[in-house]
Amino acid sequence: MCGSFCARPNGNTGKTMDVVNAEKAPMENKSREKVNRRNRKREKYVPSSEPLELPFCRICGKRASGIHFGVYSCEACKAFFRRCLQRTSPYKCDKGGNCIIDEQQKGLNCSACRLKKCQELGMSKEGIRQGRYTVAERTNVIMEVKKLHKNGILQQNQCQNSVTSEPNGRLSVLSDSLSPPDSSMNFSPDVYRKDEVPSCSSSVSCSNSLTSGSPGSIIDSPNNHACILDISEEILTKQAVNQSTITKTSLRAPHSQSNQSEAHALRENLMKGYRALQPFERSLNDQELEKLFEEGYKKYVEKTKLFGNLEFLPADEYNEIYEKTQVDVDGRMKLLQDGRRDMVQIVKEYVQFTHGIPNFKTLSPKDQSTLLKASRFEFFAILQYRALDSEREMMISYTGQSFHRSEICPYTPVEVFRGWFEFARRVKECDFSQEEHALVLAISLTFRDRCSLEEPDKVEEIQTKLIDSLENLLKETHGQTGGRRLAKIMDLFVRLRALGEEYLQLYKTLCKDKLLTKVIPEMLQFLFDE
Repeated sequence: MCGSFCARPNGNTGKTMDVVNAEKAPMENKSREKVNRRNRKREKYVPSSEPLELPFCRICGKRASGIHFGVYSCEACKAFFRRCLQRTSPYKCDKGGNCIIDEQQKGLNCSACRLKKCQELGMSKEGIRQGRYTVAERTNVIMEVKKLHKNGILQQNQCQNSVTSEPNGRLSVLSDSLSPPDSSMNFSPDVYRKDEVPSCSSSVSCSNSLTSGSPGSIIDSPNNHACILDISEEILTKQAVNQSTITKTSLRAPHSQSNQSEAHALRENLMKGYRALQPFERSLNDQELEKLFEEGYKKYVEKTKLFGNLEFLPADEYNEIYEKTQVDVDGRMKLLQDGRRDMVQIVKEYVQFTHGIPNFKTLSPKDQSTLLKASRFEFFAILQYRALDSEREMMISYTGQSFHRSEICPYTPVEVFRGWFEFARRVKECDFSQEEHALVLAISLTFRDRCSLEEPDKVEEIQTKLIDSLENLLKETHGQTGGRRLAKIMDLFVRLRALGEEYLQLYKTLCKDKLLTKVIPEMLQFLFDE
């Protein structure tokens, strides 16, 4: 009976009890597993790699949480600036507009001065960005933080839980190449190149300021700068800056008497090389320059009324017509030839300037050549910022010819030109003295991250001295606000680095134009392999 009962079908299912029990077992096991999972404590997530350590907030000195509105900043400063963007009424400072903004104020920071500092360091709505850090940006951050660790600045900051900032709000941090502006004035030989207009040595002509370089035959210097034409090293397109040099200049004791005298001697020697640079606009004051821009713009407007739009033909169309007819239909051939001729003067003065940079002659001829070639865009952008008028989109060449943007270079996109004009406008706001201008130019030549060098450490030492001298000068001339001014200059280099990368890609494209390289063969001699 028992055996027959067990074998009897179960109800209407047609299944035996053994089969039913066997099917229930897995379901019960799954149910128990779900309960166990709910009751089990979730294991702590352990990342496979260390999180990216960030430098200090450029505004207040706390630890930054990322790049917000274009600047390394903490959550508090990010939220403050966001509120300011939504605010309709302006803040007012009751203490003269020069309040110190740092972490030690503990919430007592003046809102008006805090906003002013945010804007001076480059925070803007346009600086909002999305996405991950690029490899270059991560590299820059890591380099900066390592330098801070090496100098004991981060450890000191963590122990004190505050950042000791100077009266001018200057911190000891300087961001690398693409890192956003920072109130710390750390500047390294590899990082920023930023500053003025991209007149690109091209103020010169339609060569699109891409021809800032010059033929080897032009270079006649005791340093065998003929090497300048031997292009074999790579440009490191990562936009990193060796902040190592900058951190050395920040958060330190006041300059000693010997340091000050050394800085004075350096500046005097540098000014000798600076006087060798003779772009046309240097001979004009602001009023004379404005008059030249105005007259040039009037002529341009009159021409457009007579002949209509003066835009150039696309390069491929022009090349096809010129190859078949040898007719210069839009006048670019004359621009190119004039530009090549002007290069003789430009490159000669460019090389002469380096003779005033301390210890630059002690570098190997190959390193001197490489730095000159890799820095040409940044150097001439900074040199000729006054040669660009962003309102009228007018430019003055190195030798004094005025052009509208649409007349100067048929190979440069409008957006690129406008980026250069905007950069020039920002540099004009700095209103450099001659000594400041000379130091900024020299610093732009000594970024070691842009190219492969035989002795990068020596280049970094040179830049460190230049930055020290600039810092000393700003303290002498601007007092407590010197720190903010230095941070603003560093921001220029950050912005210029992006323009420089854009220029490099454009330059490589132009070097593929057979007609252009036939007219200006020297262009190929300044082409770098990435």
